[in-house]
Amino acid sequence: SMTIEEFVEARLAEDEDHAQRAGGHGWELVDRGHSVRIVDTVFGATVARWDQDELPVDLAHLSDHPDIAHIVRHDPARELRQAPVLRAVVELIAGMTSASQQIDAENAVLYPLAAIWDKHPDYRAEWAPRAIR
Repeated sequence: SMTIEEFVEARLAEDEDHAQRAGGHGWELVDRGHSVRIVDTVFGATVARWDQDELPVDLAHLSDHPDIAHIVRHDPARELRQAPVLRAVVELIAGMTSASQQIDAENAVLYPLAAIWDKHPDYRAEWAPRAIR
């Protein structure tokens, strides 16, 4: 059976793999008023595009749409920067020599971190953060 550390590491590796397959680059918005594109900053390729009539909102700029802004903010490059930091946090907790500090760190950080992927089939209910157990 998988430990919580192994679970988090496996999810981080999956996230990195998806980000690499998506190009691994940053994204930017190109807002033309009547349409908006998400563009790969390295190759200039269009990742996604929306036209004014595709979104049921009345915005001065489609780039102000919260869903679109969120997608751009969480581009593959950000995922590739984030995963090693989260991996280092897990390793830091695992390497703690004080048992009480390690337990506190697991409760404060590791269980909430694992809950990011709580819909994954390998996630176990006993890993739920104490606040929602």
